[in-house]
Amino acid sequence: MPVAENEANVQNKGISFEPLPNGLYNVQIADVELVKDVVGYEGKLTDKFYFRMGILDPTQRGKLVMHFVSTAYTSGWEKGSPSKLWEFACAVYGQTLNDEDKINVNTLIGGKLQVLVKQKEDKKGKIRSNVVEVMKMEEAGKTLPELTDAEIKKLLPKTTGEASPESMSEEELASMDNAIPTTALPDMQPELNDIAVGEEPKKKAKKVK
Repeated sequence: MPVAENEANVQNKGISFEPLPNGLYNVQIADVELVKDVVGYEGKLTDKFYFRMGILDPTQRGKLVMHFVSTAYTSGWEKGSPSKLWEFACAVYGQTLNDEDKINVNTLIGGKLQVLVKQKEDKKGKIRSNVVEVMKMEEAGKTLPELTDAEIKKLLPKTTGEASPESMSEEELASMDNAIPTTALPDMQPELNDIAVGEEPKKKAKKVK
C-alpha cells in the first residue's frame, strides 16, 4: 500500500551532525519533544524525551547537542540509580529536586547547564558524541550570551516527530534508566503537566554544592 501523500516526500533536513570534540560544554535547552514507541534496550518499545541543546561556548557556539532520556522521573530507590530525566532536571535547576513534586518538562526549555561529551566508536565504526554526564552551570558559564532566536531556530526539528539524528548505541541503550525496573518507575504522563510553562517546581531539598 502506498505511503500517504503527506508523508511520501522526503528531503535532506540540512542539519550537520558531525561529532563534537570531547569536552565540557555550557549549553542552553532549545526544545524538548516526546517521542513515543522508540526501540530501546533489549528491543523494548519505550517513550523518550528528546532534548535539543545549543552550545554557548565561543569555539563551538550554536552547535547542536542531542540528549534523549526515558520518561521515568525518580531520584532512585533502594537498589536502583536515579533516572536520567531527574538528573537532567536537577542540573538545569542547579539543585537536588524532590521527585515527589510534579514538574512540567516544558519549563526546562531555555534552561542552562553543563554537559560532558565524549566520543565513542560504535560497532559499525561510526564516531558518536555521547552526553555522559550533566551538571549545573558554573558562574562563569552564566555570563555567556544566550542563544539568539536565529540560533535556536537552526536547532529545532523541521517537522514534529522528526527522528533522532543518530540511533543510540547499545551502550547508551543499556545505560538509559535500566538500572531500575521500568515497573518500579513513575512515568511523566500528560496529567502531570500541571505547572504552567515558565513556572518552577517546588524545591524542598538542599542546593547542590
